[in-house]
This record gives sequence, C-alpha cells and structure tokens, in this order.
Amino acid sequence: MQGIFPKPTVKGLCYVVLAGLPFYYFLRNYFEVSIYLYSAFLLALLVDMFVVDFKNKINNHFQLDRFAILELLIVINALILFLAFNYIDRAIILLLVALYISKNIFLFSSVQDFVNGANMIALSAVFGSVGIILGFIEVLISDTQFLSDVMTFDYPYSNGIGSTTLINGFFATANGSAYCIGAGLAFLKYQNLFDLKLKKSLYIIFVGALVLTKTKFAVLILASFIVLTILQSRPVRNSISALVILAFSYIFLSHFIIAPSGSYDYPSAHFRKIIFSIQNIDLVLGNYGMYKLYVLDAIESHLLLPFGQSYFQEVYGGRAHFMLGELIISGGLGVASLVSLYLFFIFKANWKPLLDGIKDNKIYLIVLFAFLVETINWNFSNSFYFWSLIFGVTAVKNISDNP
Repeated sequence: MQGIFPKPTVKGLCYVVLAGLPFYYFLRNYFEVSIYLYSAFLLALLVDMFVVDFKNKINNHFQLDRFAILELLIVINALILFLAFNYIDRAIILLLVALYISKNIFLFSSVQDFVNGANMIALSAVFGSVGIILGFIEVLISDTQFLSDVMTFDYPYSNGIGSTTLINGFFATANGSAYCIGAGLAFLKYQNLFDLKLKKSLYIIFVGALVLTKTKFAVLILASFIVLTILQSRPVRNSISALVILAFSYIFLSHFIIAPSGSYDYPSAHFRKIIFSIQNIDLVLGNYGMYKLYVLDAIESHLLLPFGQSYFQEVYGGRAHFMLGELIISGGLGVASLVSLYLFFIFKANWKPLLDGIKDNKIYLIVLFAFLVETINWNFSNSFYFWSLIFGVTAVKNISDNP
C-alpha cells in the first residue's frame, strides 16, 4: 500500500498538527485566533489526507479495512442521533478526526512513514519538556503562573492541607504535559531526527521533565519500568502478573485516598466521603471515585440516549475523567462499543508479537500500558498521543532493535 506521505503538504501539516500541539494548548489561553488557526491546519490535513487515502483505495479497488468500516459505523451512529433526536456532540467529531489521522499515519504505514510519525511525537515531547523546564524555572524565580498552577485546595498525596504548586508547562494541566512526554519516551527509539548521543540525552531530559510534573501518570510509568527491569530475566507471565497487580493498585489509589485523620480538608474536591477509618487512618472516596458514581447516574438516567458531555459538566460540575464512560455519555453505547472494538481488533492481532518482543520495545510497551490503565482516569478519545501509541503497535512489532 502506498504511504500517506507522497505529498509534502501532508507531511508538513502532520508536523504542524502533531508536533505543534504543546504550542497550540499554550497559545489558545492567550490568543483566541490560535484556535481558528490550528483548526484550519487540522481541517487542511484532514482534507489532504482524505484525498491521498481515497486515491489509495481506488488503487486497491475500494477494499475497506475493518477499521474504515468501524469509522463508517460511528458516522452512521452520529447521523442517526442527529436526524432522529437533533443531537450531536463535539467530542464525537474530535474522536473521528483523531482516529482517522492517527490511523493513516501509524496503522498501515511503511517503516519510513512510521519513522516520520515517531519524529512528530518525539518532537512534540521535546517542546512539552521545554515547557515543563521553563515552568520549573518560573516557579523558582518568579511569582507568575504562565506555566504553572497553584492548587489552593488540598491535593491528594501532597503536602497536607496547604496549597500545592503544579508545573503545567505549555499544557492546561500537568497531566497534559505528562501524556505528551510519556508518548515521546515511547517513540524516541524509533525516530531519526536525533542521533544516538542526543537521543540518550533526550531520554534523561524526558524522564526529568516527567518527574517534575509530579503526576500519578509519571509514577505509573516509572513504577512499571522498575517492575519490568527487575523481572526482565523471569518468564513473561511473571511480568504480566506484576503489571496487573500494579494496575489494580494504581486504579484503587486513584479513586480512594489513604490518609491520617485530620491531615486533609474534608469535605473538599479530592476528599469526598470517608468510607471507613482504622484507628487514625482513613479511607476516603476521592474525586475520580465520585465521578465514576456520577457517570453511572448519568447512564442510568439516559439509557437510550447519550447524556451529552456539556450537559454532564453542567449537572455534575466537571468531566467524567473516564474514557469509556465519556464515550457513552457523548455518543451512547453504540459509539463506546465501536471504539472498544477498535482496541480489541488491534490487540487481538498484535498481542503475541508484542509480548515476544517485550525486551526490544520495553519503553514503548510500558508507556502503552500506562496509557491504557489511565483511560480509567482520563478521556483519550480525541488524543493524538493515545491513538498514535495504539495504532503504532502494528509497526513496532516489526521494527528491528536499534540502539
């Protein structure tokens, strides 16, 4: 199959859209025109990529892959909702855009196309890391908060009742920067923009910037790396068992906070309800746990129709922070099922080669694992970083081990 980059404009637009994401998220807070400018680049890429994809399908006598069929079904699902109930959610449109662009770059790409995609994500992570480093400097020498944020309410596992300073970098949250840098760590091995010496330096910079975000996502990546490093000489099933335990522990501690009585503000945004206490130690339902209950309530009250993401925010005061839940809220069970099938088909075809090559692609698989676990806490349905990792597994399993 012909690659997606026969036209220089497609490649150039991909660099702007993917590598330039950190700048977009930063500039949109200060210059509204940047939103329209980035949207124009995104639309131009979408049209240009569709033309290339259409020509490829003509050459292949319009043989539709199962993923194109799933995309078509998502579109049909959205059209039915719009025509029958006058309902359309922006999140579904962004989902289709992210799916289509990421799939064309990574899923059926040649080795060179995959390297181009890896270059874009790695470059984006370079910019994301620069944002975190500048944010760290800002916290040290300035009282401004362009690249950082002071959480005036109590923050889980932080410094108690006092406020907590988070370094966001160019993104709206520290989590956003962590996801960007994490994806960059995964793709750094496969890019060819930076030579071996600079690549080793970038690994150190990326890890340092990831630590500075102080996010639980960073903790998950580092913990997974330690687990796989310790167990690398053991059978693969031992590594899988350890990662499963780590995943469940991470999910539990994301939804429930264990803290000494009186060491936190209660009730507050992140300390919603004390479940029980043992002597002086409390188990407290946190923000993510409470929003899971809100998701269930929203789904129960709208069994046949999507609840709508904006309406959910209006009713419950925030986003669901749960990918599957937000897909149901935005597009109903139909869209959520179709996206789940996307993931099922990809991993069904690739799980064995991925596990066989776990030593050659350890960092990629660690970050992929972390993203999949984090879907319990965050909605990645329109994230280029997430879908790049998902679709990239088809190429990673065939890439030889390079230093």
